[in-house]
Amino acid sequence: MIAPADTGHVTDAPEPRDRQRRDQQRLRHRYAACVSMGLREEAERLARTLGVAQPELEAHFRASHHGLDEWEPADFESFASLPPGRFDPRVFGQTTWWVDILRRPHRISDPEDFSTEHLHAVIAFIRAEAWRWADPPEFGDDDPISIASVLGAFNERIDDTPLMRTLLAEAERRADAPRPERGG
Repeated sequence: MIAPADTGHVTDAPEPRDRQRRDQQRLRHRYAACVSMGLREEAERLARTLGVAQPELEAHFRASHHGLDEWEPADFESFASLPPGRFDPRVFGQTTWWVDILRRPHRISDPEDFSTEHLHAVIAFIRAEAWRWADPPEFGDDDPISIASVLGAFNERIDDTPLMRTLLAEAERRADAPRPERGG
């Protein structure tokens, strides 16, 4: 919250770090869309801004023809086999990697590669979007059904996947880890 000096009113201005993170996220989404639509020039410009190497960009364009069909690479760890922006639901069946929108893998157990902030953001993202990936919950004829109960059931199912169990355990492990001392 920032209080402008001339009015004394409090405004909701995003923190610079939050704004920067949202801007980067928008650029990653725009890059993924450009690759999937075959807009090479714009994708190359965005790739330079995002630090996407030329070989990675080329792999994204080679894989982009798989964007809308049901094709999946045989090996989940063939990360560049799918175009950026394409979510691979097989991620829920493993416990080692989170793959971002640019199809870059992040080792869950490595805080240098997968920051605690990123870890928490991924957990929140998966829970918010659980209805997209979890099998639909089943309710009996006598069960009271509300939006909250349906969403809660989706979250229970998604939390029971190998990926989410690993993410939640890692978040708990990091919460218990000693904080590094600041150099003075």
